[in-house]
Amino acid sequence: MEKKCCKCSILKPLSDYYKEGGACKICTCARRRELWANRSPEKIQKDREYDLAYGKEYVKKNKELLIQKRIEYNAKPEIKKRRAEYFKNNKEKKSVYRKKYYYENYEKLVEYRKNYRIKNKDYINEYLRDYYQQPHIKEKMVLKGRKIVESLSDSYVRSMIIGKSPLTAKDIPQSLVEVKRLQLQIKRMAENEKR
Repeated sequence: MEKKCCKCSILKPLSDYYKEGGACKICTCARRRELWANRSPEKIQKDREYDLAYGKEYVKKNKELLIQKRIEYNAKPEIKKRRAEYFKNNKEKKSVYRKKYYYENYEKLVEYRKNYRIKNKDYINEYLRDYYQQPHIKEKMVLKGRKIVESLSDSYVRSMIIGKSPLTAKDIPQSLVEVKRLQLQIKRMAENEKR
């Protein structure tokens, strides 16, 4: 479906328009730039005052206060409900965005997580201790561990090869993992036949 722009009079698809207004995105942006360039001295002074009151300068001076306000805003039940509903209806979109952000900011995220763990070491240890003490989590971890051992996963086989040596999982090639897995399978078969 197409629509005629009220400024350039060209038929364009609806995706080239903002939700409201008869002008296309290109004409709207051009008009905004023109208005910004031709501001009056009074308007420029007003914009500077606004920037000092609510813009970058205000953010720098009141960073902790704004963070606290954002936390309080995010804690509101209606906001939580709205966000949960949005994530539920836009799982694919959110997944694509997270993957893109992760790959573009990998080093930044690694540094952030490292610093966070150092600053909040006691809190993280306490949280994990309480989390893994829960009965259903204990049961889940036992089942997961049993599954890893029974299926002879790569991580389990690598840990068997490493043992108490100074090697790491990255030092073990996949071919050696396959050989060790085969050895463990034969050993298990022999033990089962004895029984």
